[in-house]
Amino acid sequence: MVYIVHGQDEYLVRKNIEQLIKKNHKKENYDYNLYELQEDTIVNIINEIQIMSIFEENKVIVINDSSNLWQKYIKEKKFVNALLNHNQKTMIIIKSLNVDFKISREFQQFNIIKIKNYTKSQLLLLINKVCNSFKVNITQEVTNFLLEYLPNDVSIILNELSKLRLIGKKITSDIIIEVVPKYFETNIFKTVEYILKKDYNNFWTQYNYYNVINYDKIKLINILVYQLELIRDIKILVKQKKSNEDISNILNISKFQVKILEQYLNINLNINNILLKLYELDYNIKKGKFNKNIAIDLFFLNI
Repeated sequence: MVYIVHGQDEYLVRKNIEQLIKKNHKKENYDYNLYELQEDTIVNIINEIQIMSIFEENKVIVINDSSNLWQKYIKEKKFVNALLNHNQKTMIIIKSLNVDFKISREFQQFNIIKIKNYTKSQLLLLINKVCNSFKVNITQEVTNFLLEYLPNDVSIILNELSKLRLIGKKITSDIIIEVVPKYFETNIFKTVEYILKKDYNNFWTQYNYYNVINYDKIKLINILVYQLELIRDIKILVKQKKSNEDISNILNISKFQVKILEQYLNINLNINNILLKLYELDYNIKKGKFNKNIAIDLFFLNI
């Protein structure tokens, strides 16, 4: 049984996966395995899917596509075959924070669960419920202000409410402004877009925010590599007079994605040279030759 659980809010996606596992394994013991979908783990993931649990327990495999590399790895025949021919005692869950998660026809048999962000009314109920449990007073006006001040992200809202409860028994707008940091949108694709457009002011503003929230910048590198590889391949196929539909089928991406990336075909960047540097950077980080964060910082300073 394969599930694809995707949505923008990490907290809601994670909670849904926990409920899904609980529902399918109410009283049974099960073998739980968590993997990141990356180049250096894909072989291990395939092996894990194919191997039976040692104690013949039901197995749960969660594949976290945190770097949005699904479209890249579904071209791997071994990976596809493992997913399509997995043991029925194995529950496979693919977790993605890509709200526009795309699947091809051969995967239509999978259970696709799209998790929607909470509506404003749901968030209002959540905040009031949490404040009541904390025995903290908050007015409707201040609740609305907090929602305007914070992004639509349940994890962030819960985290900030936990901090605010330590300040006192009443939350006010002034306290929120003083205590709660102003969050930027952590849209990693937007960050990559800033690089491609050479919009360095917005790029560094977003990049510095990643440092503040301790974001894993390897994910940014993975997305940048994937996007540059696609732009390079689209360029080649356009020169071969391929239509957008042909390109979409060959690269296994949507026609909309082809259209979006076409705007970068004439960017003044040496894509092959940047990709070589990125491959070398990734290799040296994985081999422990470079400090991850320092190496990535230096790469972007010199791009």
